[in-house]
Amino acid sequence: MSQADIATRVAESAPAMLVYLDAELRVRFANSHCYELLGHAPREILGRLLAEMVDPRTLKYALAHVAEVERGNVAPRDYVLLGKNGERRFVQVHAVPDRNPEGRSVGYFACTTDNSAERAARAAAAAAEERLSIALSASGAGMWDWDLEGGTVYYSREFAALLSHDEGRLPAEFSFFAEIHPEDREAILESFADAMQMGAAVDREFRMRRADGGYRWLRGFGRATRDPKTQVVTRFAGTVCDISVRKEAQAQLREARALAQATVDGCLEIVDELAERKKLDRVRHELLASANHEVRTPLASIIAALELLREGVRPPSGEAAEAFLELALGNAERLARVVEEWLDMERLDLGSTRLRCAPVDLAALTAAVVGEHVSLAEERGVRVEGDPADAPAWVSADCGRLRQALAHLVVSAIERSPRDGAVRFQLGVREDRVTLLIEDEGPGALSGNDLGLGVARAIIERLGGTLCIANRPAVGAAFHVELARLARE
Repeated sequence: MSQADIATRVAESAPAMLVYLDAELRVRFANSHCYELLGHAPREILGRLLAEMVDPRTLKYALAHVAEVERGNVAPRDYVLLGKNGERRFVQVHAVPDRNPEGRSVGYFACTTDNSAERAARAAAAAAEERLSIALSASGAGMWDWDLEGGTVYYSREFAALLSHDEGRLPAEFSFFAEIHPEDREAILESFADAMQMGAAVDREFRMRRADGGYRWLRGFGRATRDPKTQVVTRFAGTVCDISVRKEAQAQLREARALAQATVDGCLEIVDELAERKKLDRVRHELLASANHEVRTPLASIIAALELLREGVRPPSGEAAEAFLELALGNAERLARVVEEWLDMERLDLGSTRLRCAPVDLAALTAAVVGEHVSLAEERGVRVEGDPADAPAWVSADCGRLRQALAHLVVSAIERSPRDGAVRFQLGVREDRVTLLIEDEGPGALSGNDLGLGVARAIIERLGGTLCIANRPAVGAAFHVELARLARE
């Protein structure tokens, strides 16, 4: 008989499960005891990767075992393996590396012994005393006791009563994890499995179905118990208590906080709306006062001209006639402009004109608006002075509306300034604000009822900014615009 034959007979006759895995953890040999223990035929095991035969958690545990073996730690480890029919097998695995002459591992020898029967015997002997001890310590709460070796489970009468089962008895088909709320089940399964695998404790809150189909909030505390000799987890027991009242109080508190926050937010919105309405009412009152001057003055000139024509008075000829017509036409255009500004103000007031805000470079926009009115300044003999900005000054605004407001300010400053006077503009950027100062050299005080300036103020305030107008009798008026700075990378 050859050495190979002898080795094969020894391996097949050994009272333990012998397995050889290559470097990829693929099964290359398994004796008959392996097939008897796990219930798999040779073709179902040989040539297969370990990853194909065990669940992810067991695979992770096995890979950690291999890493320890590579480091020289060949101490046995306890496993819980599933047979072909789903039955659990508690085994202890001894593994050593198979190294080539260069010292590199090319495979692993594993010897596995089934200690399920031994564990079951020890558990049965201590079951009565253990249950009594747990029952005394868990007084007033439900109790469970899972014998992992024997595959038996025990639930106390209090446990059944917590789930509203009559006479404190659970139905025969009761399954702990199946009765947990679907939203809690996966997390509880994972935490309990970790505790049983590592021999640790678990403390979790979850919902479990009552006999009437509703759910009750429970707090479960469990602990794994190891065999004192093998250190294999043999039992998992714990208690549950009803925390439904606390959970309901917490839910009511969250709802009350949410309602209070919503109420506060609603009140703040009302305050903001009232403040906005107050601003618009103030502007409207100013505009109503300005209408007496802005509308009646050009209208009176037009009416006077029409009355002269109705009475048969012929206008003078030549330059005087042209001046007469130019005056009437100019007043009509002025009146049309006033009406348009008034309508613009009403649209802003009613909200029918929506502001479409986007990033706007106030420096570039100011330069563009001033450039558009240089010809007006030249016609009136007014200089426009100002230093170009060194960098963009970004604000969030409706570009068209902001352009309209700036145009009102620039035109007003040019028209107020005397011939040979000057209009100056200066842009400033602070940490969170952008300011624009426009100064003229107008001799008289600026009317607070100017309709165009009212529209400009309304636009700027709708954009979240401010417009301040200062009358300086000796040097002219100053328009100070301030908007929030928009941070850009």
